[in-house]
Amino acid sequence: MKKVRKKKDIDFIFASSSINVRENRSPLRDTISRVAAAETYADAMKIFTESGLDDGSGDFMTSLDRQSDDMYAFLREVTDSNSEPIIAYMNARKEVLELKTAVKTQVFAEEKPTPTGEREALLASMAAKGDFSKLEAEALADAAKKALPEASASRDPQTVDLILDRALYEYRRDIAGTSGIEYLSTVCKNDADIKNLCTAFRLKRRKALPENAENFFYDGGAISVPDLMLFVKEPEKAKKALSATEYGTLALELADKKASPSECERALEEKYYAGLMKVKDDIFGSGKVVAYAILYEKWLCDLRLLLTAKKVGKTI
Repeated sequence: MKKVRKKKDIDFIFASSSINVRENRSPLRDTISRVAAAETYADAMKIFTESGLDDGSGDFMTSLDRQSDDMYAFLREVTDSNSEPIIAYMNARKEVLELKTAVKTQVFAEEKPTPTGEREALLASMAAKGDFSKLEAEALADAAKKALPEASASRDPQTVDLILDRALYEYRRDIAGTSGIEYLSTVCKNDADIKNLCTAFRLKRRKALPENAENFFYDGGAISVPDLMLFVKEPEKAKKALSATEYGTLALELADKKASPSECERALEEKYYAGLMKVKDDIFGSGKVVAYAILYEKWLCDLRLLLTAKKVGKTI
């Protein structure tokens, strides 16, 4: 009797082959490197237009949103009900990037650039009013509202990053925890470990630790907050705990080499994305679709950030 394959098996085989086809056809990664090398915003937009990613709207944010929508449609086609938490997880990073730009522009820009699209205009209006209640993600809206006065008081753009990055992690952690998708939870846990280890390296450089330094760390990672604090204060005593995890092992190696916080961040993120690439390239790995989706949204956000930076003349 001929064996009938289940629909989810057919979808998975289709997803695996489609990912390879989509990636080979996409100009996204090549466009990122070319835009990064462009000297002016006009040069960057010329490259973007010629890449085929431009939808003719005259606004790169709208064009990139359409690329995201295309990815979401692909996920819905091949993953059925599992697509929505993956999409929400992906979309949150883009939304936080947009919120960072809107808040920083409102607080720090001497001359406000004219919005070139509906979404940019909406966020600029929200930032000017200090009211983000129209956003669907309430937790991210609350974080953006909190960031406005705190950044104005501190006059430090990193204040915006700290507030919104924490909100992003906690929002994604909640999505992953309720999704039932094991690899999405693994990705979120790895994300927490990387952010926490980078924070630990920064704290190690301080002459005196701030009060309640443990509150700088995110919960939910494989490395506990007490072990992270031990790594900051007495690294020899933290070796056993950290060496039990892949990112902790790398952090110990970096500490032995007296790596700077920026070197630590770069090395840990390279390992993180190399891991995602490995899963993406696995022919039959169960996390293949999730890894590809997260990487694709990262590439879109990288391009969005580069074009925004070229447009306003500084790093956002």
